[in-house]
Amino acid sequence: MRRLRAWLALWTVLMISVVYVAGWAFWATIHQNTRFVQLPPGEGVTTDNGSTLRVLSITRAAEIPTKYSEVKVPAEGAVFVIVQFEATVTTDKEICPLRLVGRDGRTWEETQQSVFREHDRFCMSYPLNQPTIGEIVYEIPRAEADHLGGVYHQYLRDWRRQVYAMSAPQ
Repeated sequence: MRRLRAWLALWTVLMISVVYVAGWAFWATIHQNTRFVQLPPGEGVTTDNGSTLRVLSITRAAEIPTKYSEVKVPAEGAVFVIVQFEATVTTDKEICPLRLVGRDGRTWEETQQSVFREHDRFCMSYPLNQPTIGEIVYEIPRAEADHLGGVYHQYLRDWRRQVYAMSAPQ
């Protein structure tokens, strides 16, 4: 009888451990993996500060002119993606950390090249409470250019690590 009790106690501890590990793995999957929700074309997002952002266009370019009449060329096998957006900021502390996202969930930050365009990419320099156009340039592999899902605000997530991908109106 004592051996049976020992085995039952061991079995109980093992099952509690398995349930704990399975619950932890489920929670980690939900909270650690970013999941993208595609918004309808042209729909924007509102930041925690009350500012609104909306994508106006997403275009590809083999080369782009800069504000200072230079022409920038992407690396071999890459293409530039230019995202034009409209932001109405409510505070001068607002930043616009927009990232490009593919349909498969792959993301890209803006290009590391010094690309100065007509429209500024930094929202903190925009006038308050006025819709202002901004641009961000990304450099991505040419093979990925046909598989873009949109743009998302890096800091807008809900408790499930769900982010909203914005796309241009059609």
